[in-house]
Amino acid sequence: MTRINNKRGFTLIELLVVVSIIGLLASIVLASLSDAKNKAVNTAINNMVYQYKLALELYSANNNGAYPLTNDGVFYCLGTYSDDCGLSTGPGTVNPSLNTALSTYINNFPPVSPSPFVYGSSGDTVLGATYRCLASSPCSRALIIWWLKGVDQKCLFDAVSANAPASTPTVTRCTWTLNSA
Repeated sequence: MTRINNKRGFTLIELLVVVSIIGLLASIVLASLSDAKNKAVNTAINNMVYQYKLALELYSANNNGAYPLTNDGVFYCLGTYSDDCGLSTGPGTVNPSLNTALSTYINNFPPVSPSPFVYGSSGDTVLGATYRCLASSPCSRALIIWWLKGVDQKCLFDAVSANAPASTPTVTRCTWTLNSA
């Protein structure tokens, strides 16, 4: 006697297993894509800050070891912004004279971070990098501060990184102190 096989498809259990495996794989891929996007944004920010650092060092080399002077203790934006840069709650104001001083060494003054990103539960935003002279005339020491997306991110070379306070756990603060020789 011949046996006829009436099985024509997959059982419901088999389909559910396959769909759950596909869902698991998709979530792993999407998570890695998100990490890759943040790393790409942070690399772009780091590279732009490095270009401004080079421009400041060239300025210093051509001005007897002095960086652009900002004696008022205010942080100034590196790049062109329609409004403030840095943290939305301060510091960082636009200073056309700083851009003028660096115009020989960098073109177009691209913003360090062209679009702000939100951090923390308070909804504060981070945008760009800031510059401040740390010494009186002539300015022999200066400071650059910028922010990267995510905790424990890699800042440039000898820049110092620190995680933001516990209230703002989604950014890394990078600080670069410039000293003229």
